[in-house]
Amino acid sequence: MRVSKIWFVICVSFSFVGFYNLFLTSGENGAPSIHYALSVDDPYAQFFNVTIAVENPGRERLIFRMPRWSPGAYRIRNYADNVVAFAAHNRNGKKLNVQKVSEDGWQVVPSGDFLEVSYQVEPAYETWSQTALDTHYALVEGPSVLMYLDGKTHLPATVEYRVPQNWGVASPLKPLSKLNQFYADNYDVLVDSPAQLGNFDRRQFQINGVPIELVFHGAAEFAVDSFLVMTKKICEYQIEFFNEIPFERYVFFYRIFPGRASGGGLEHANSTTIGLSGERLSANVLSAAEVTAHEFFHVWNVKRIRPKILEAIDYTIEERTNALWFAEGVTSYYEALTLVRTQLWSEAQFLDEMERQIEDLQETGDRRATSVEEVSRTIWERGYLHPGVSFYNKGELLGLLLDLYLRQATSNRVSLDDVMRFMNWWFAKENVGFEESAIERAVSALAQHDFSGFFADYVSGTQELPFAEALSFAGYEVALTSEWVASLGEVLFVGPHNRIIYLDEDSPLFAAGVRKNDYLLQVADVDVATRSQLVELLRQFEIGAELPVKIWREGEEMYFTVKVGKKELAECEIEPMASPTDLQLAIRRGWLTGDRN
Repeated sequence: MRVSKIWFVICVSFSFVGFYNLFLTSGENGAPSIHYALSVDDPYAQFFNVTIAVENPGRERLIFRMPRWSPGAYRIRNYADNVVAFAAHNRNGKKLNVQKVSEDGWQVVPSGDFLEVSYQVEPAYETWSQTALDTHYALVEGPSVLMYLDGKTHLPATVEYRVPQNWGVASPLKPLSKLNQFYADNYDVLVDSPAQLGNFDRRQFQINGVPIELVFHGAAEFAVDSFLVMTKKICEYQIEFFNEIPFERYVFFYRIFPGRASGGGLEHANSTTIGLSGERLSANVLSAAEVTAHEFFHVWNVKRIRPKILEAIDYTIEERTNALWFAEGVTSYYEALTLVRTQLWSEAQFLDEMERQIEDLQETGDRRATSVEEVSRTIWERGYLHPGVSFYNKGELLGLLLDLYLRQATSNRVSLDDVMRFMNWWFAKENVGFEESAIERAVSALAQHDFSGFFADYVSGTQELPFAEALSFAGYEVALTSEWVASLGEVLFVGPHNRIIYLDEDSPLFAAGVRKNDYLLQVADVDVATRSQLVELLRQFEIGAELPVKIWREGEEMYFTVKVGKKELAECEIEPMASPTDLQLAIRRGWLTGDRN
């Protein structure tokens, strides 16, 4: 995927005396106080050099651990595999004994009133940010960089970023008195607060006196002022929706990639890191609207309205929940609602999005066998490239159905908007996580109507979703058709040489002998450049036909004969009814505008 990469060092270093005098946040009642410092030295090195200073470490053994995953990205990464050269010293620089006690833990017995640990870690590659380092830039995502003191994650911490003179630092953390020094209430806050270091453009607007900062890194010509107007509309709407601003400052970290077709993001409580396509952004700043609206809605849904299992993060194990359809999928639904309600999208664009989501689900054969709860629970094994049911896609559609069924059951007095506000008021404001059954209970209680059948059939179960009935409540007609077309199975390939990064083991390609990490060169003697081109090519052949496929594997061209299989192709059209009732029009107006009357 990457032909070459450029590295540099983020050195976390300090002066013993400097740390002692620099920070005013010492531990209370003799409790340890923890200080991090990060400095960029050599822009061509391969590792982050990390040092952590602990004042008042006590006499008992301490274990420093590296997280195994990043909250919001539900996959085990084992960041400790990237760690080398772990060492520990006391205040006088005397080396202390270190014992590796687990794959992610290092044990140290303190000596005196001060302890310093240091290590090197190779930066992690993330899909939403790609390479974390180049010669002008560093994105520090905490869980992949910063260890924690086992059993002490509740303690406050400070961090200092030391960068070259022409570099800037952006962080959502509380600044201290000296330049580029910040304070975190605890470890969770620290690693939930990414930092961007280097050369970037910084813009800002305020909502009710609260600053919202936008940090851009990467080359692209785009309408910055229009981008700011768009983002402010999104933020103002969602803040008004929940009637609160639960942060003192918020930072959007945007990284712009030339030559990239799409983007992605990772949410944090007071910030988000987002990757954007430079070409799409230059053509239209609204290409960034969906991911911006999605990540900002996470300020509430998942970061504060969160499943109970995520109430206290355990960085060592998979934290499984059945409710990612709600945390992520319903967030995707409100991403789309935000855009139509702010008039960044027209009604037609919003309906186009709903049509596309319906088609995507109906083309997933897995929908008949796998519930969205199971997908939520097993994302750790399935991964984000799995071609089956997606909790983003089906969760968005469940949000649509719940919203319209609530409005119909209550003559438009109650909607999913009310459920979201209730969940925020009852759980987020109390800083407690919700039991998964609380979603159904909240829906039924607010509607004064039993929704247990809905959840049993469509959330826990695999019944086909009733799109036509639900959309009829808002005065729309749905035409949903499907046909079987030729297919070689679910396959994803990327890069200039079409490296296969996902291949369904039930696919015709796999049955013929093609494997993941092969390079797909030709199908039916035609060079293949994109997945859409492959789909169009297969339209020329009948189901059951046998086609030659050429691949490249470990320096050798190989040929296989593949028997063409089939795939369901869906088409959905949503159109307004000719003569909707007054209630249908009221539901439609409330749905599209958010009007509470």
